[in-house]
Amino acid sequence: MRDVVVIDVPAGQASTRPSAEDYPQAVYRLSPNGTYELLFTGDKLGVKDLSDLTCWGPNCNSLLIVSQGSKRIVLSDMSGNILSSLKIKGLSRPEGLALSGNGRLMAVASEPNTFSLYSADPC
Repeated sequence: MRDVVVIDVPAGQASTRPSAEDYPQAVYRLSPNGTYELLFTGDKLGVKDLSDLTCWGPNCNSLLIVSQGSKRIVLSDMSGNILSSLKIKGLSRPEGLALSGNGRLMAVASEPNTFSLYSADPC
């Protein structure tokens, strides 16, 4: 079984915020044995929120993270250092992303019921 990377609320902040979407969010690595590790907080990426993420690279050595509030997709390493970013245009509320198996296609989902499809040449 592999580790999983998730977005959640930093410890101790859930009770002080009015809604989950307003939380300064954090990225954690969850291990199959039940332990977890804080990788970085959303503040490090300079975006308003963290809506969704997916692993990038053959060994999940970096992350693609979508921010609805900032309308951006950020490519970061596992420490939250920004490697690249893409401004999302034409979607009012981007909040989800998915990659094809070969990593060449990326679908970005938005409300209400829309999406954009991005393609890339292989490296």
